[in-house]
Amino acid sequence: MNVQKLKMKSLAQWLVIGIVGTLAVVTLVYASSALRGLVIENCNDCQFVVQGEDIAGVLGGGSRFINGLSADSTSPLAGEVRGTTLTITGDADITGSLSNTEKTSVVFTTTTDTETTGVLTQANLATNDYFEISIGGASMTYGFPASSTWATLIPNAGDYKQWLFHNATTTDGINLAFGSGVGTFVQFATTSPATAKVLASSTASILCIRAVDTDVNCQGTIFGY
Repeated sequence: MNVQKLKMKSLAQWLVIGIVGTLAVVTLVYASSALRGLVIENCNDCQFVVQGEDIAGVLGGGSRFINGLSADSTSPLAGEVRGTTLTITGDADITGSLSNTEKTSVVFTTTTDTETTGVLTQANLATNDYFEISIGGASMTYGFPASSTWATLIPNAGDYKQWLFHNATTTDGINLAFGSGVGTFVQFATTSPATAKVLASSTASILCIRAVDTDVNCQGTIFGY
């Protein structure tokens, strides 16, 4: 009789242990599933710990995000780091190629013999990187805008931007030239800057940089056949 009671008591204990263990496993599985969809926002100076271990170690020692990392509302591609602004406070070591999908081009067309001058605006320069200029009549001179109008394009000393200008005209003698604006100075790699011009079917590369004294200095190189 005592032996039978002892067996029943032991069986009851094992049943309790089994039920408790099952509940613990179910709880862990549910918690793990819930964490998979966890999104943490607006967290400053946060430190995350998983089972007593810093999350940096859990992620592979160095916080590796093989599925990508997004700082905006768009899901990243595998290995992609995306966001509206990337700030690097130290040296940058880039082993791959750099590409800019935002680059755009524009076609400027002059159609009359009497139109010989034009003005590039900050909006033109901010929106486009490549200018295809078709001259309908005589040679054309485009003036760069005054340095005061570049406030949002290259606002700080050392800021710079580069453009390509192609003289799409195929007729010899119809040339493309560039003029300076107030506080904006355009120079070309030539011994005769005043006569620097882009011949028909040729291209000029012009880089403009904001100087410490707030002027904008532009250096150009002309490529021809």
